[in-house]
Amino acid sequence: MFPEFLKLFNLKDKEDFTKTMDLIKDYWSYKTPLDYVKWSHLLTRLKPAIESWEETVKKAFENQTISVEPTFKSIYVGESVKEEDAGLLIGETFRHFTPPICVHANIIPAFLQTDLKPMDPPEYALPLFLFLLPKNFKTLCDLPEHKFYNLDFQAVFIGPFPTGNCMGVAYVSKTTVCYGVYDWKDPFNNQDKNADERDFVLEKFAKNLILAFSYESKYFTEESVKSTTRAKGFGAEDVLKSFQVRWLGKNYTQQKQRIIYSNNKDICEDNRSVRSHWRRGHWHTVCCGAKRKQRRQQWFKPVFVNPV
Repeated sequence: MFPEFLKLFNLKDKEDFTKTMDLIKDYWSYKTPLDYVKWSHLLTRLKPAIESWEETVKKAFENQTISVEPTFKSIYVGESVKEEDAGLLIGETFRHFTPPICVHANIIPAFLQTDLKPMDPPEYALPLFLFLLPKNFKTLCDLPEHKFYNLDFQAVFIGPFPTGNCMGVAYVSKTTVCYGVYDWKDPFNNQDKNADERDFVLEKFAKNLILAFSYESKYFTEESVKSTTRAKGFGAEDVLKSFQVRWLGKNYTQQKQRIIYSNNKDICEDNRSVRSHWRRGHWHTVCCGAKRKQRRQQWFKPVFVNPV
C-alpha cells in the first residue's frame, strides 16, 4: 500500500519502526476536501520524486558531502540540477510528515493583487511547507498556456535554503513538476531576460503564501470534516469518520470600496468617471514587541474599488 515511503525513514529499532509505521499509515490515509487533489493520488504520483530523493542522498553519502541524517538544508550542495532539487524538496517534505494546508479560492485573488518589493527573508512558521491548491487554480491566477507543460497546478512544496535569502519551490500538476528558486531580496523584474509572465505570477503567489501563513495567523483555520467510508463485511453500513482540514484563507473576506458619484456639476464638471479597479496591497515592516524593538511584516490588503 505504501512501501515506497519506507525509503524516507531510518528505522533503528522495533519501537521506532512501530511509531513510524503508524505515522505513515495516518499520513497515507489522510483525506482532502472536495475540489482538491486526492491525497493518495498525489503521494503515488510523486513516487519518482521520492526515488530521486533517495538517489541524491546516496550520492551525498558516497561523496562524503554529508555524514549525518540528511535534510533539505544539509544536502543542498554542489551543482544544482532542477530535477534533483525538486525531488529533494518533495522527499524531505514527506519525510517530515509536513501537514498539508488547503489554500482556499477566497484568498488567491488578493495574493495576486499584492505587490512584493525586495525584503529580508521572513521568520518561517514551519521548516517545510505543503500547500494544496483548488482545482481552478490556473484560472484563478489567469496563467497563460504553456506549449509543453501542464500548469494546472494542484500542490506547491516550499522549503527555505541554508543561505537564508532564497527558498526552493516545486509546483506540481498531474503531469508536471516545475521547480524554481525565489530570492526575497532580489525578486524577478522586467530586466530578467529568462523570466516571463508565469514566473512573475508564481513567485508572487508562493511568497505571499509564506508571508500570510507566517504573519497573518488569523487566516489559518482548522475544521473537522466528516467523511463517509464503507465498513467491511456482509451487510456493513456506511461509517462517518472525521478528519482535520487545515485551511489558509477560507475565512478571508475581500475588502471592497464603492464610489458614489454626486450630481453636482461643480464636482463632476469634467464628467470623469473611475472604472472598477484594484487598489493593490503590499507588505510593510512594522514595529512590535517590547519597547517596539522587534520587526514583523504586516499585510495591507488590496481593495477592490467599484464605482456606482
